[in-house]
Amino acid sequence: MVVGMVAVQLISTYVVPDTPKSAITPVSDMQFWFGYLLPLGRVFEFALGILLARVVLAGLWPRRVGFGAALVLTVLGYAAALVAPFQYGFVVATIVPVAALIGATAQADVDGRATFLRSRPMVWLGEVSFGFYLVQGVTIFYLRSLLGENTYSVPVALLVIAGFFAASLLGGWLLFRFVEMPAMRRFGRAGPRTRSVPDAVATAPYEGRGEDQDAAPVPAATGGRTG
Repeated sequence: MVVGMVAVQLISTYVVPDTPKSAITPVSDMQFWFGYLLPLGRVFEFALGILLARVVLAGLWPRRVGFGAALVLTVLGYAAALVAPFQYGFVVATIVPVAALIGATAQADVDGRATFLRSRPMVWLGEVSFGFYLVQGVTIFYLRSLLGENTYSVPVALLVIAGFFAASLLGGWLLFRFVEMPAMRRFGRAGPRTRSVPDAVATAPYEGRGEDQDAAPVPAATGGRTG
């Protein structure tokens, strides 16, 4: 899967036309579309997530890759993304560290070990993360358009960024509370368990979802998500 992700960016760099240049990225619009927006190119990440889940469920996650080591790798991966060529910084530079962090966190949940991701604020952030993902681009570009071409000092600019973040977070929560949760109550159905799960997972408290206590419990570190 990782080789596939690298291949997508190599094709984007050397095969896809590099003109006309994008107004918001250092590559062309077509390169950005092919390397980042085209769903087919993102299938490798999707499949990698499935494989990570299968590895953890099968009890095959390497114990040497613990949460602390994976967290350090993730920080290094994001640091590498800042200096890597643009098209490799979005996914390729961070995918192995992030995959390690996801797997190590899921294994910690299965083992019943506490991590900071099990805290109530982090679970809540996990719950609203999909809505946040959906609204952040629209929110940032719209609010930025309202500011015109103004520039700001560093302290004011940081406040502007914080405002963008808060607005996106609010939009994510609104989608979660008034779209996702009603849809889950209306259309979600708890099917029969087809396999046994570790007691630490099966008995984990269903944190942060008082509106829907009948739903099946899930590992806290997933933020209430299984997809």
